[in-house]
Amino acid sequence: MDPIFEPSFQRSMVPDSALVRRMADRDATALIELQRRYRGSVYARVYSILWDTERAELVVTRAFEQLWHAAVRMNGQSQRALSWLQRTAGELAHAERTNRRR
Repeated sequence: MDPIFEPSFQRSMVPDSALVRRMADRDATALIELQRRYRGSVYARVYSILWDTERAELVVTRAFEQLWHAAVRMNGQSQRALSWLQRTAGELAHAERTNRRR
């Protein structure tokens, strides 16, 4: 099948844990793959808290930056990248909302 027409769920489905291990070794392509997979759902969570597109984008970017730095500590753990991202992004969004009110 032509890769252009291949359904996205059939494309490279390297497990998240393998991508996190690669990120721990500073492989930026692993971070790009996780962003491709999860940026939309993480953005939706953050936007539902902030209701501000610009701030939501900044928070999502920070969450992925934190994942990049945390990958070394996560290496070998069974924790899924998406759950880590959702929790971290939610915490960042709530902090952003609290700071915005001040």
